[in-house]
Amino acid sequence: MVSRWWAARCKDAPARSTNPNAVLIGEDNHIASIPAATTSYANQKTDSVRGTFSWTPGANQSGLFNLSVTVRDSTCDPPGIMYSYVHTIPIFIWPATKANNDTSVCPGQPVQLNASGGGNYLWSTIAGPANTLSCTNCPAPLATTYGTASYRVFSQQTAFCDKNADTVVVTMLPSPTFTPLTDILTCPGIPSTFDLQLQPITGVTYNVTWSPGTYLNNPNIESPTVTPQGDMTYFVQIGATNNTCKGFDTVVVDVLDGFKINTPDTAICHGQGVKVSVTGDTRYTYSWERSSQLGSSPFSDPTSMTPTITPQFTGKVTYTLTGKHVNCPNDDSSASFDIDVQPNPTVTLQDDASMCHGDTMQLLAQVTPVYNYSYNWSPGTSLTASNIPNPIFKALGTTTLKATVSTSAGCKDEEEI
Repeated sequence: MVSRWWAARCKDAPARSTNPNAVLIGEDNHIASIPAATTSYANQKTDSVRGTFSWTPGANQSGLFNLSVTVRDSTCDPPGIMYSYVHTIPIFIWPATKANNDTSVCPGQPVQLNASGGGNYLWSTIAGPANTLSCTNCPAPLATTYGTASYRVFSQQTAFCDKNADTVVVTMLPSPTFTPLTDILTCPGIPSTFDLQLQPITGVTYNVTWSPGTYLNNPNIESPTVTPQGDMTYFVQIGATNNTCKGFDTVVVDVLDGFKINTPDTAICHGQGVKVSVTGDTRYTYSWERSSQLGSSPFSDPTSMTPTITPQFTGKVTYTLTGKHVNCPNDDSSASFDIDVQPNPTVTLQDDASMCHGDTMQLLAQVTPVYNYSYNWSPGTSLTASNIPNPIFKALGTTTLKATVSTSAGCKDEEEI
């Protein structure tokens, strides 16, 4: 740096001297305070002295330096007193802004960056992955990167200097190279293989550890087979001899939950429908089938988990729900239940009859269609049996008899005689 200053003229204190005969001599303390600096003076021993100061600070020179300049007037006019003027020039040298040395770390390992010299720092990424600094307006951010990155620190406090910025490069140490795993969607009991596709380095031995080891055929090999029975999350750590860096990955095994028909085997009357209840994984593709394929489809929606089934014929039919998924080509899941469709009976009795007291008559209940019905005659006190189609009636008085014919599902008809 170069600093120029003009010396004051001799003075008769407290007034300033205007004596053109003044003899001024300039000198300073640079040899003691700033040895590397040089000074020179022009117009010595005149009424006006001009001084020049020149100094280029060294790399390790910083802080406060005081240059004291003294100007003496040696004319000694009456009353014969020599006047002198001392002026101190403070010179503050800011140190160059520096970042810490370049360094190498394992991928993802945080490294502490530091800045010195200056202040009000501003950090930026000039090469490599973005958004890897814990802060940008601080002296010591943490850098966490998975690839080589270059960072620049700028001192806003000393922006007037030409050495107010520095860079630091963070390079990656070699670590195991492998293909990141993708999550797996599968069915219970279907084997899958984790394939890291590890790319070995000559002379390096790798150690692979999977955790947990549940459902794995071997937790210490590169490509184990997993036969899951439920959802699992696996972590893998890949270490290497002669290398401090490790590789890590996570894979989620999502097992389809299957499904369940909540509707039990049931019996209904012909013409009724059954609203089916199913709980299960919605990622299946569902389809309904029936054991008897007569007639049109009885399903309100043959792909729904909760269709209404309205059978067209009487008899017991099995209805099966099958779930398919592209990730489980050989493991279709199925469940089934039965619907027993019972007929609605029509009962016909013989005409009313007149009998003598004590006479007997066999009653005849004709029922269509043919089925294994339950019979109930009431009152049953005058009958040989009240639960058969054709009991014997004994006349003991005027009686109205009612025959009720029904199925186990409650399909029934009644007739009186």
